[in-house]
Amino acid sequence: MKKLMIALLITFLPFALMAAPKVGRILSPVVLEGSKGGLVKGGAWDSAASFKGKVTLFFYVDPDEKSLNAHAVEAFKKEKRESKKFQAVVVINMDSTWLPNSAIESSLESSQKENPNTIYIKDMKKALV
Repeated sequence: MKKLMIALLITFLPFALMAAPKVGRILSPVVLEGSKGGLVKGGAWDSAASFKGKVTLFFYVDPDEKSLNAHAVEAFKKEKRESKKFQAVVVINMDSTWLPNSAIESSLESSQKENPNTIYIKDMKKALV
């Protein structure tokens, strides 16, 4: 089993590395609005405007696996960074779960109220995958 895992890693790692963005490279802008998604608070989300001028902790979350990032979120909260320089952006992949969108949206609205300085975004069509 261990040899199989190593073989798979060697086979697929180069492809994963090619897909990863290069450090220092400016990413293509993405706008989520309408049927594609948008801000939980309402309105469109523009990546170019959102990331400009701040250090950003970015999460792309599968609703079925949302607890995987809990430790990083808690560590970020404890740091109490100045909101003019630091931000957290959480994009929810709404198309990757069996959960109804209404249940996810309700949870997101609660999270947005609890964490007003975090930007919560819905990705309805896996635009950021």
